[in-house]
Amino acid sequence: MKKIILLVVLVAGGVALSATVFAQTASQTGSLIPVLSLLLFGQEDNNGSGGSDVTGKLNDTGIIKDISGNLCNGTGDTDGVQDCSQGLDKYDGSQFGDGDANGDAGFSFTEINNGACVLDNVTGLVWEVKTASNASDKYKLETATSYAESFSGCGNTYSCRLPTVKELLSIVSYGALALPLIDTDYFPNTPQFAVYLSGTEVANGSSTSSGKVWGVNFFTGFTDPNISQSTSDYNVRAVCTAP
Repeated sequence: MKKIILLVVLVAGGVALSATVFAQTASQTGSLIPVLSLLLFGQEDNNGSGGSDVTGKLNDTGIIKDISGNLCNGTGDTDGVQDCSQGLDKYDGSQFGDGDANGDAGFSFTEINNGACVLDNVTGLVWEVKTASNASDKYKLETATSYAESFSGCGNTYSCRLPTVKELLSIVSYGALALPLIDTDYFPNTPQFAVYLSGTEVANGSSTSSGKVWGVNFFTGFTDPNISQSTSDYNVRAVCTAP
């Protein structure tokens, strides 16, 4: 017997609406399979930008299995049209929908500066690649902002900063076969339980600051709206764009 569980997170002020549909079968002994993820964003981020991706394009979810846990390719799937049978992570038996092999399940990345950074070929964003020595470093928001803005590992032609929450979510691979939920071939040294800071402030329905920012948990794939700007230490990954 299958159960469908819909988890929806709706944030006041329009910062984000995220929904992930999970499927559970009786044979899965309590495990859940993500089959559909939706992300919608509205409110401007506190770094002064709306968080628009450079190319205006979005990554797919990375989900490659159907509600029954089978690899699906959109041709005769027994459970109908699903996340895995559409878009960049659709698999036709030989390749994913983007026709590209340099990334997991429809993601497409290119190493930059000898692997110090990676270019997301879909969104156009350039990401810091953590090293074994700094992967577990954690910061409060003010220090994290300074760290990200001073990051120069991608080269002097790039301008770096803290990512927005939707930019962080764009590299979550919900279909990853192992934790963390990210393509570890291009993002090695990502801690399994990492929660990364964004520069997106949590709205509180008034003109005053909530004192909190959004984070993204790469163990669950969910957003975390309870990160204090002044008292909590979290992982940081800089995002960069060409000038």
